[in-house]
This record gives sequence, C-alpha cells and structure tokens, in this order.
Amino acid sequence: MTTNKPYPLAAVAFDGADAAHFLQGQLTINSETLAANTWRRAAYCSRQGRMIACGLLLRWADDDAGQHFLWVMHDDIAATLASQLQRFVLRAKVKISQPALYFSAVVAKEAKTPALPQGSGAIDLYEDTAIARINEGDGSGIIFNRAEMSPEVWQAQCTQRQTITADAWQQNEAQRAVPWVNTATQDMFIPQFLNFDLLGGVDFEKGCFVGQEVIARLHHLGNVKRRGMVVSATSGGCLSPATVIKTAEGKTAGEVVNSVATPQGCIAFAAIVKELAEQELWAEEHALHITPPPYPIIEAEKFKRQKTPNV
Repeated sequence: MTTNKPYPLAAVAFDGADAAHFLQGQLTINSETLAANTWRRAAYCSRQGRMIACGLLLRWADDDAGQHFLWVMHDDIAATLASQLQRFVLRAKVKISQPALYFSAVVAKEAKTPALPQGSGAIDLYEDTAIARINEGDGSGIIFNRAEMSPEVWQAQCTQRQTITADAWQQNEAQRAVPWVNTATQDMFIPQFLNFDLLGGVDFEKGCFVGQEVIARLHHLGNVKRRGMVVSATSGGCLSPATVIKTAEGKTAGEVVNSVATPQGCIAFAAIVKELAEQELWAEEHALHITPPPYPIIEAEKFKRQKTPNV
C-alpha cells in the first residue's frame, strides 16, 4: 500500500504525425520501429554523449491524430527537458506536453526481478479503470493513470493492487541496477557507464542521434572503463546522487547515480571504475559494499583495424 509520498516520476508526451521521426533523431533507441503498446528504455544525450535524461519510452497505437509516445523519467528533469526538446521541433508535426499523471509500482513478492535484459516489454491496458501498467515481467511493473483521476480514486487503485511505497520502489530499482538520471547527475555519464547498452537502451544500428558519435566510438573500441554496480552502506545517512566514491588511498572510483535510505543504511546504483570495484571503497566516510548487477556485463570486442598487406 502506498503512502502519501509521491513517486519521483513524471512524463513527457509526444503526439503528432512526425512524433516517431522527431524522436528518432533525438533518442538513443529506434522509436520508428517501437511497436504499439510496448515500451523500451531510452536516453537523450548531449553532443558529447553524456546522458541528459533517461527513462521508459512508451508507444501507444497510432490513430487519425498521428503517433503517440509517452516518456517516463525522473520528475525533476521532465519540465526542463520538454522545453529543451521543444526548440528542435521547428516545422515537424509534433506536440510536446506534460500530462499530469500519478505513478506507483507493483513488485513480485517471491524474488527480486532483475531488469529485463532486452530493456523492453508490453504495456497492459485496463480499460475499466483507465490504468496502464508498464509490464516488467514476473508480475512487476509501474502503473499510472491514462485519464484524469482524483487522488482518492488513484489511492484506491493503488490499495487494490497492493502497490509498494516510493522508497521501496527506489530500493528495488537500485538493487536491479537500473539508472534514473536526475538534475544532480545530468551530463555526467556516457550510457555505457550506466549499463544502458546492456539494458537495451542504445541502438547502435539506427543511425544518427544526438551524441551518437561518442557513444558508438566507445562501443566499437570496447574500452568501457566504468560500469553500473550496486552499492550498499550500513552506516550513516543516504548517499546523494553525484556523491563521489573513492578508494582508501583517495583515488576517484566512481559516482552515485540513484540511491535511497534503508533501515540498514543506504542502497545505491553507481558508476564504478571496473578495475577498482574489488578494492576497499568509501563515500563520505562510509565504507561501501560493491556487488555486480543482476544481469551479465558483456563487453563488445575491440574493433581491430585490418592492416593492408604489402603487395
């Protein structure tokens, strides 16, 4: 059952005849091939290849009004991002808006559900209640209202579905090694540093998008020095996003991406230098325990230039 504390999520909607084409040139995934009533992880990056936003891109069925997308992201970056992308609309037939939505989540009770390796899935529609669920498998997923709904009706829907609290959801996301960029961590990480390529959030075959040159070069060189890992601290307060993680000798080993306080201390998802992950690591005088994500870290083979044989 939820508490009154809201989830740190918001959404930006993209509607119109050119919505898919517009997003195709901005995001790290292929929006044009995203099927109706499905979702996929997606990011928007700077020209230097660093993530400005990330989240779940949903596509509804097309109709006479055009194509319809909803991008769910951290709530403190949604308004700024909508305004930033609006500048690139120009003559494209796409309307960018921010619908007022409530969010909550249902998590499988039997086991912690790892992030889907392919980073995509179906959207379940409940016509009788105007509720939709981003289906993440094994009974887990994020639910939200597709139509205007009073807080009382929304709370009743959450109670009926036995949704978890916002803190419980954030802990589950950190333990599943799922990144959520916010204002503190914008423009800090290349997608591979947060395992976004491993979560299906980068399409290296789609062609150009903002930051594509840097991201693709790192992919083909296979030299990803940092990877997202689960971090826990059993003392002190919660580690804030962007908190620097260091070795016992003071060498920078990474930064916190998203985190949440727990009765035992703190659980976080962080970008860690791979060669330092097994060393003794600290953050703000707190000893850290580092564990790999609950999905395999698979690195691309290094691209080797073929030497032209002497003739």
